[in-house]
Amino acid sequence: VLTVEDIDAVGGNQDPFVHWMLYDIPAEIFHALPQHIKSGSFTNKVEVSPRGILDTVPLLQGVNSFGSLGYRGPEPPIGMGAHRYFFHLYAIDGAFGEEAFESPPTRSELLGAMYSKFNVLGKGVLMGTYERADNERRLRGSRSRHIS
Repeated sequence: VLTVEDIDAVGGNQDPFVHWMLYDIPAEIFHALPQHIKSGSFTNKVEVSPRGILDTVPLLQGVNSFGSLGYRGPEPPIGMGAHRYFFHLYAIDGAFGEEAFESPPTRSELLGAMYSKFNVLGKGVLMGTYERADNERRLRGSRSRHIS
């Protein structure tokens, strides 16, 4: 399970602003997520090559805070300072499958189901900051931390 969240975005509730959620990521693609995952579909078939054998595996997405599927990059309001973006990656002992949710899950639905149905074997967190100022985008820095 992968979530990308902006904890500094102004919202109507206490949940972080979700930029992306991806789940049922096969262990065979541990080295890198595939590029060009379509943003408009619940299930994406992606070619992976575990041990030299091509196979097609589903990668499932949840609903982001924009109300859509797929990744939406950082775009904090100009002049509002740097926002912190957290990439949470969870290793769990199972897969949800395409029938686990009637529709693409929200953050609370996905994480609630993850914690109630599976054991979290490990978790990694990467935090980066991003700020827009006077129509100029700049990366201010990043830090990472591994939690097991």
